[in-house]
Amino acid sequence: MKISVIVPCYNVGNLLQPLLQCLKEQDCQDFEAIFVNDGSTDDTVAVLEKYCDNERFRWIDKQNGGPGSARNVGLDNASGDYVFFVDGDDYIFPQSLSKLVDLFVDGVDVAVGAFVNIDGITTYYPNVPNKDKWLRLTFAKGGLTLVNKMFRRSVIEQHHLRFDEQARKSEDHLFTAGYMLYCNGGISVTDYPVYRYVLNPMSISNREETTQHFSNTIADSVYVSIKIYKLLEGYLSRATLMELRYDTYHKYRRIRHAAHVLNCKDKNFYQDIYSEIRKIMPVWEIVCFAIRRRISIITKSLRRKIIRWWKRL
Repeated sequence: MKISVIVPCYNVGNLLQPLLQCLKEQDCQDFEAIFVNDGSTDDTVAVLEKYCDNERFRWIDKQNGGPGSARNVGLDNASGDYVFFVDGDDYIFPQSLSKLVDLFVDGVDVAVGAFVNIDGITTYYPNVPNKDKWLRLTFAKGGLTLVNKMFRRSVIEQHHLRFDEQARKSEDHLFTAGYMLYCNGGISVTDYPVYRYVLNPMSISNREETTQHFSNTIADSVYVSIKIYKLLEGYLSRATLMELRYDTYHKYRRIRHAAHVLNCKDKNFYQDIYSEIRKIMPVWEIVCFAIRRRISIITKSLRRKIIRWWKRL
């Protein structure tokens, strides 16, 4: 098979059929779909048994270990030249696989497509082949997001790239960063939306945001960003590293907000995260980034007000 599509599944029995259907409707049929059941307790297994009954659509059962663990099992069993990841509660569009695989010409190691967020907004990426510049321009857009990219499996296996199974959030960003570090080719981009996020109230992120119980796992995104920074520090330009530090600080502020909403008063929790950030950022830069973020918020607010005022005229 030319493409290996890896799908981690955890309690997505009621959401899995649309993904199975859109995979079967792909205009490119030269792919295998590997579904990894990550210890589901609902009817996910029943759905997989019903629809995955041939060599192209197959499923693997394992104990619960998180999405990173499930994706690792998928990689261990993949055979395609290229790898594409899909979460079991999302779906892709009819030409997603063909649009991405067609981007792999000589000198290209990463194929990137647009994606549609849960609010229906489509995020597009610049077509800049240089990895350093592309990352600098896309950190704020989720440039290290996993699911809108296709990878060469030869690069993954040559460097034995796998997901960090200890991180419960943003482990996909760390994997993508490792791939970017080791691949020698450039990046090719299509404006075709290749991925559609679906709001799943049972996902890790949504469970934490919609309950009154605070979980320290939401800090994983900051710790992962710091790992990414240390991994890429010697390979990216100063300007790109500054954007990565800003991205890390922005995630820290979002965690502070989430902790406030969920009434977390654990000072040690904040201090631990802040001490880790200080290892890559001096105080003056934290202050500058805080001012930069505040100016950005005020600017966006003023822009919205001006637009509303203009429409009333």
